[in-house]
Amino acid sequence: MKDLKNATGSRTRLRTHNTEDARVIVQTALPQPSQRKWVKLKAVTKPVAKFILYRSAIWVWDHSGSIWDWLCSNVGFFL
Repeated sequence: MKDLKNATGSRTRLRTHNTEDARVIVQTALPQPSQRKWVKLKAVTKPVAKFILYRSAIWVWDHSGSIWDWLCSNVGFFL
């Protein structure tokens, strides 16, 4: 094990700790119901946002010719 620590460098040795320190147990409070709802909401929104961005990118790729034509014909409006 010491050879493995030496192979990774001196930073690994600095991060090691005594076995007595590892016995400390910290108990955290259970999340409140509103926090649990927020965690569930975040778990749902990430895949939904990923799906929407993916489908939008596919739509732009498929309609790139018509989008480019529309931009070229209306470039005076944007300037």
